[in-house]
Amino acid sequence: MLVTLLLSLLASAVAAPTEGSFQGATVEITDLGGCTGCVGGITRAMRRIDGVVVAALEEGSTIRVTAEDGIWIDPDELRDIVRNVGYTAGTVASVCRGTLAKKEGRAFFTAASAPDDASLVVDDPEGLISEAVTARAHFVSTDSSPTPVLRSIDD
Repeated sequence: MLVTLLLSLLASAVAAPTEGSFQGATVEITDLGGCTGCVGGITRAMRRIDGVVVAALEEGSTIRVTAEDGIWIDPDELRDIVRNVGYTAGTVASVCRGTLAKKEGRAFFTAASAPDDASLVVDDPEGLISEAVTARAHFVSTDSSPTPVLRSIDD
């Protein structure tokens, strides 16, 4: 197990994109402790998600999941994986390139790799979306508030 964890950490150091181009999610696990076998099980399960390139322990109890460009990783799917191993996922922070738009007063996000009819309803409490824009969008969601909340937009 320790060897698997070390190999996955090494792979993430080699393959992880720079922060400016990161696509994917980070998952805080609130009650992980120091269980390396548990981290190995969680990261292996996360790597099985379509579009995931790397999943590895980043620091403390945060797992960083790197996805292919334009692939949306569903925060609920990540939370379910953590739950199935017997732990609790806290905040899931997601970054993905796609299109943000408002329709009938609601905010929507469509990942770059998704079909146009696969939009996700998102919260935009700060009113960041004024017109349709294609950009990297940063979201945060929690178990108590699972709808992704738009935090920022960048190129």
